[in-house]
Amino acid sequence: MTAAEAHFQPWPRRRWVFAILLVTAAQLGFILWLGQRRWPTTASPGPSPSLKVATGDSLELLALENPTLFALPHARSFSGPAWIQVPLRPAPNFDWTEAPRLMTLPVEQLGNLFAGFIATNLIGFQPGAFRAPPSPTMPPPAPLEGFPTQSTVRIEDNPGSRSLLTPLAAPSWPNAELLTPTVVQLLIDSRGWPASIALLSSSGRGDVDQFALQQARTARFEPLLDREPEQPSLISSPLSWIQLVFDWHTLPAPFTNGVIPLP
Repeated sequence: MTAAEAHFQPWPRRRWVFAILLVTAAQLGFILWLGQRRWPTTASPGPSPSLKVATGDSLELLALENPTLFALPHARSFSGPAWIQVPLRPAPNFDWTEAPRLMTLPVEQLGNLFAGFIATNLIGFQPGAFRAPPSPTMPPPAPLEGFPTQSTVRIEDNPGSRSLLTPLAAPSWPNAELLTPTVVQLLIDSRGWPASIALLSSSGRGDVDQFALQQARTARFEPLLDREPEQPSLISSPLSWIQLVFDWHTLPAPFTNGVIPLP
């Protein structure tokens, strides 16, 4: 065995156990030596606030600690018994204990006071001047001469005042309602013949308007030339615009099925 092998030789197990026990015993010795040997005593309680029920004597002492006792009206100050503490008054008793008192006025005298008032305050009656109500008056009836009795034909917008040479028929038409005037516009040449015909306003019935257009085609006005040409179909100048107004007269419509209308 060399010196190096003898130096690094490991410890046996017995030596390790002895060393661990020695270290443990040393630690326990330090703990027991340095540790506290007496048990801690309980601490006695110090002074603390306590609560108790206030009695009548203690209320006066508490009122003295109120900062508003002498600055403001207070029930426990000098003004309390004067006007803050209102004395209690007994409630009045409304039970009626008086005996009933009946009316001594006899029945025969009831209404005498009103009769005396009427007798001393007479109001004179003055009859008024009444006149009979006026009788209703009706306006006089309109004269019958103002209503048309037959249809008429008028000429309007006649710049040259050209007269109508051929008479135009305008019969009365049976109709339940009034017919509005039929207005026909004609373009008349210098010979007096209509070159153009147009319906401007209708009467409300087609057959009546067609009759007015047929009459307008046969109309002949005063020519502007001294001599009438041989061919009347030729159109010469100048031209004139003329309107024919047919004012229709209506007749009562014939009754059918024996029904008579009410007036």
